Amino acid sequence: MSNKFVTQLILVLTINLVSFVLCNYYHTTPNTNSNAVRFLPGFPGILPFNLQTGYVGVWDEQVQLFYYFIPSEKKPKTDPLLIWFSGGPGCSSLTDLVFGHIGKLTFNKGPLSFDATSQREFGLPRLESNPYSWTKVANIIFLDSPVGAGFSYTTSKAYLPGDTNTAKQAYEFLKKWLMEHPEFARNPVYIAGVSYSGKVVPSIALEIVNGNEAGFGAKINLQGYILGNPVTTKYLENQTKVEYAHRVSVLSDEIYESAKGSCHGDYRPIAAKGNAQCKKNLETASKCIDPLEDEFVLESKCFHPSPDKWCRDHDHMSELWANNINVQKALHVREGTINQWIRCRGHNNDKFNYTHDIDSSVSFHQNLSMHPPRALIFSGDQDICMPYMFTLKWMKKLNVVPNDVYWSPWFLYGQVAGYVTEHSNDNYNLTFTTIKGAGHVAPEYKPRECLAMFQRWITFNPL
Repeated sequence: MSNKFVTQLILVLTINLVSFVLCNYYHTTPNTNSNAVRFLPGFPGILPFNLQTGYVGVWDEQVQLFYYFIPSEKKPKTDPLLIWFSGGPGCSSLTDLVFGHIGKLTFNKGPLSFDATSQREFGLPRLESNPYSWTKVANIIFLDSPVGAGFSYTTSKAYLPGDTNTAKQAYEFLKKWLMEHPEFARNPVYIAGVSYSGKVVPSIALEIVNGNEAGFGAKINLQGYILGNPVTTKYLENQTKVEYAHRVSVLSDEIYESAKGSCHGDYRPIAAKGNAQCKKNLETASKCIDPLEDEFVLESKCFHPSPDKWCRDHDHMSELWANNINVQKALHVREGTINQWIRCRGHNNDKFNYTHDIDSSVSFHQNLSMHPPRALIFSGDQDICMPYMFTLKWMKKLNVVPNDVYWSPWFLYGQVAGYVTEHSNDNYNLTFTTIKGAGHVAPEYKPRECLAMFQRWITFNPL
């Protein structure tokens, strides 16, 4: 037998073996009607997981919502199904899929080529696998919502995005998605999100509860909702910044007590008008607070990244990647439907008319507390823009009482990972926990701890 024949035989057998492995891999998870994504520019080789993308049309097909779907690595046919919303409002769900360490990918933070004139990096950012993905125990739909976020778009010029519209469209989206993917119809469903989605996630959950009770089509197997560093009522969140800064030693006792006394506990700038002493004390407090990054008080503010100065700036990296024509082709984005991909709308002179018509989501939590869903709410304890102290305040307005577990430490590998409280009534159970050393939002800063938190909670194991 010649060496040439042996070489050809080995080559044929190798090709057949690779084909068999790939075919077997892509059929280990339930089949879907979405477009499979097997390669992504910036990631070396074939994606080592199942990624699906697609659109679901709602509101008479005038609104086309784009999503990324990653099945569970464990038991996709029975594991929970999360529908994930990013903040903003108007942030693409790619934010949490990649930067938030919820999904299977993350950007390599290594330097790109740098243009000294524009002070911007360029080139295609590199992707790598995320070892702390929540898909280890859950199926996750990352939804670009509201319209205008990411690759979602509308064919109606009259459409205006807003809190209430987002909730109603998300409910319709989920019903249609489950109809198109009946293999997931019986999976436990959780509505999840972070930051500004704290306004809309409870509203979406209540839409589902009300729709199930009214018998609007097939019931959705809603089991609960999850919120990280949530926005709830902006006024009170701003009020707690001074209190929080004092609690974490950003403000001295003297500065805090002076501000508290002269401002009578009201730290809004508008409240300082006509009160010279209050204004002076707030200015002193601001000198201590302003140099710090609101989302993570252990870092200083940083506006201009460069090779010599690293910034926690997500926009330039993700926008370079997502606006690449080859990336959009790989993701099966419909050509010509968006002019430019923007990670979070409304920034840098971007016009994004969004209606903030939910002043507070506390009433939605109150209504949900009369029903069986579970709730997990977590906050990074180094976040001053959405301080965890405020979350503890509005939780007291719910129809729940503390359980035996109240402000108790929970541990990971022998270290304190956060402090947890449990509240419940006859129907509803609420778990709140801090993530020690994390900012806004927590999984970005402490991905290992947040994955452990989620794994324990979703499997009904105590923190």
